[in-house]
Amino acid sequence: MEAEVLAKVLEPFSETLTVGSYDTTENYLPAGEFAREEFASHAEWYWVPAGGGDIKKLSKPKKDPSMKKVVQFLKAQASGMDINVEEVMSAMNAEKENRLKAELASEDGSSDDKVATEDPAKEEL
Repeated sequence: MEAEVLAKVLEPFSETLTVGSYDTTENYLPAGEFAREEFASHAEWYWVPAGGGDIKKLSKPKKDPSMKKVVQFLKAQASGMDINVEEVMSAMNAEKENRLKAELASEDGSSDDKVATEDPAKEEL
């Protein structure tokens, strides 16, 4: 979900930047540039330049970096893009909150439907 939220927040940069994710537990990952421990479940983040070039891995911390570290890494790699780390983090928090509210509203709506369709006359006394 973090990659989806980051992609949504970075839509204004979509002409020059793409956020992607790859689940290695469900897909084949050739050995080489993206070497991973067998059965690893932690997140790793990479900068893959369009059109080729050196792939860079976010290496500090090695496993499950905070999203702030990911955005700082992105800013360092994307020189020339005006990425404000604090604004991106704030927008990500707002997007997560909106998604949570939407999810809760859909859950509330489905439970209201169940209550509304029950026949009160069949209620046992």
